[in-house]
Amino acid sequence: MMSVTLYFKKLVKMLFEPTAFFTHIKEEKSYAPAFIFLFISLFISLIVTFILDFIKYRMVLPSLYSAGIVVVVLFISVNVTALVGHLFVYICGGRKGLMRTYQSVLYGSAPSIIFVAVPGLSYIAGLYGWILQFTGLERLHELSFWRVLLAWLVLPLILGALLGIIGAFYIASMFAPI
Repeated sequence: MMSVTLYFKKLVKMLFEPTAFFTHIKEEKSYAPAFIFLFISLFISLIVTFILDFIKYRMVLPSLYSAGIVVVVLFISVNVTALVGHLFVYICGGRKGLMRTYQSVLYGSAPSIIFVAVPGLSYIAGLYGWILQFTGLERLHELSFWRVLLAWLVLPLILGALLGIIGAFYIASMFAPI
């Protein structure tokens, strides 16, 4: 079981020494430490989101509801990112397993998860989280910078563009005369 002290030690090491952190993470043999880290990050996010919403709206129940929704959406999006991202990593030569992709995503997402509700800081934390995921993929899958760039930026952009084009044609077809 991960203590709060160990969580913050891991968080600080990840934020300030990401290469050493992800090199050390290779020793983990199960998903459990990464998921525990994720759940603690989500709990912190719940508290931060609740406090900021309560300050803004001055109502307990709507603030708690809003914070709960944020946490659920974050949990789902982190898992979807790991699963879909692993497909791209695998295409680009990452053969160290799904667990290594999960570790990169779950640990690397911590800054953006914690600061998701903080205006302005959420963008910086999200960008840094992406860089941490990138570093994690390089270390844990032992891929070159260019392969990780292809897997984590280029292929998702191509897929997004294709889905956007398909969606645009679908919407346009709804307005076309029969």
